[in-house]
Amino acid sequence: SSSPGYHQGRVRSFPHQRGNWASYVFVPFPLARSLRSRVEAFVPHLSQTLASTVPEQAFVFSPVPPGDTHISVSRTVALQYHWIQPLVDGLGGELGRMERFDLGLSKLAFYCNDNGTRSFLGLSVSLGHTELCALVSLVDEHFRKFRLQS
Repeated sequence: SSSPGYHQGRVRSFPHQRGNWASYVFVPFPLARSLRSRVEAFVPHLSQTLASTVPEQAFVFSPVPPGDTHISVSRTVALQYHWIQPLVDGLGGELGRMERFDLGLSKLAFYCNDNGTRSFLGLSVSLGHTELCALVSLVDEHFRKFRLQS
C-alpha cells in the first residue's frame, strides 16, 4: 500500500512498480555505549516536546532503535531486481579498496529529504568529512552507471 499510515508516515518519493526495489546504501554505525545512553535519555524528552508543541497529525515520531543507527551514503532509488547483484558486486569491489577512516560526530543537526516529506534528527560529522564525501561520490558514480539518481 502507498498509504503513509502503513510506513511510519513515510511518503513514496516514486511510484511503486513491479520488479523495482526501493534501495539505498548505508554504513551501519553502532553507537558507543555512552552516546547510546544519551540518545535513549533524550528521545522521550524530544517526543514529549513534539507532542506538546506540534499537532499530532503533523508528525509521526519514530525513533530509530539504537542498534539500527547508520549513515546513509545515498538517496533512496528504484532499483530493478536484476541490477541488485551487479551493483552490490561493483560497490563491494570498490569499497574493499578504500582505506578505513575514523569518523567523529558532534552536534545535533536537523535534516530533511529532497521533497520535504520526511525529517531526521542526526549528528553532524566533525571528523572524516572528506573521506565520507569520497564514499558518497563513489556510490554516486556507481548509481550513474545504472542511470540512478545520485
